[in-house]
Amino acid sequence: MRIKLPSFLAQNESSTISYTAKKPVIDSETRTLIRSWVIHKDDDIIVVNKPPGLSVQGGTKIKESVDDYLSALTYTADESPRLVHRLDKDVSGILVLARTKDIARKLAELWEEREVKKLYWSVLIGVPQPSSGSIRKSLALKKLALGAEVVQLVENEKTEKAKRAFTEYDTLAKSGTEVSFVALRPHTGRKHQIRVHCSSVLGCPILGDYKYGPGYPENFRGFLPGKDVGLLLHAREISFKHPGTGNVVKFTAEPPKQLMKTLKTFGLNTTDALKHPRASLSATELSPAQLTKMKELKKKQKQLQRIIDLK
Repeated sequence: MRIKLPSFLAQNESSTISYTAKKPVIDSETRTLIRSWVIHKDDDIIVVNKPPGLSVQGGTKIKESVDDYLSALTYTADESPRLVHRLDKDVSGILVLARTKDIARKLAELWEEREVKKLYWSVLIGVPQPSSGSIRKSLALKKLALGAEVVQLVENEKTEKAKRAFTEYDTLAKSGTEVSFVALRPHTGRKHQIRVHCSSVLGCPILGDYKYGPGYPENFRGFLPGKDVGLLLHAREISFKHPGTGNVVKFTAEPPKQLMKTLKTFGLNTTDALKHPRASLSATELSPAQLTKMKELKKKQKQLQRIIDLK
């Protein structure tokens, strides 16, 4: 059976991928398509620009995933690359793959120790106030009927299911009070963290988010083409210490056409926005782990100062 790819996945309207009852059949056309996502390849890692709408791993009701196509990225290696982290299905952008078991272990340690710097771009409904800031609000996963799940803010961080979440944001451009183009730096990797922080804390849901916001508001339909708008959240940049060379590397993924078209439609000046000092990761930025250590150090310094003042 041959199924036409949705527009967000296909390179052109006629692109197709073949499926068996269990897994996609990777023919030469499919292999070329999958390899077109690669933005970096060396002996240890492969970095791809994942299209929106494609799950990273399989599961219930998931017909296709990046995991299904990893064999197309084997090239001359003895084994297929391995997943080491995830992106939500509807999120586009950078996904790092390990080419060996040992490299996968080293990368997993970097993610676990929060030594990876990440930058996302998004289009929000509304404009954050203030225009830049940080969000420290814990999250918890709530089970709903029929196996559905939703992530919610948790006021009491001491509850069993609460997980601390920290996101920095910067408004790069805005169109009146209707739409904003923002850069987001998640320092923790909680499920749906950015989406919930934007919607529930900033009061500015991501355009195209039908789970935590209105998705595609009626008053926008005269401006944006098409019946629906996908989630406009893109994993733009990532930086970490290369597990093979030990050098710090940074990778950048071009955003989907729909995100850029949306910015243009609302008259957002991307040229000026990209000049914003927070539109990209800088070499001097601290990793999430380093930020935590600095915060703990400042806390200890304050405690020490109080002791000194009491004397």
